[in-house]
Amino acid sequence: MHSLLQKSKAWRSQRKLRSLQRWEHERAKGKARFVFRTALTYGLTIVGATHAYESFFYGAQDPISLISLIPHLFVGVVAGTVGWSTMEDKYRAALNEALAQASVGSKLPPHSNPGA
Repeated sequence: MHSLLQKSKAWRSQRKLRSLQRWEHERAKGKARFVFRTALTYGLTIVGATHAYESFFYGAQDPISLISLIPHLFVGVVAGTVGWSTMEDKYRAALNEALAQASVGSKLPPHSNPGA
């Protein structure tokens, strides 16, 4: 059982590391691109799924309109901005943790007293 717990912790740690590595590549492309892509993905997914649901269950024949897409794009912008902030917080926390571990791991030079 102890081995299974260790494997689970190691897997979660590796997953977190991979996530932060992917985020490092994503953040290099810029915030505007991330927010735009998130808004577009969210908006089109929700409108498309809603349209498919209504067509399947209610037989709706209406085409997808821009009026139904715009509110979902705004929600997607908010979701993208929140997602960016959340991942940036996690990224900075990981960087700070790595810096703290690096500074604890390295030995400080001995204190020299020039006046003595």
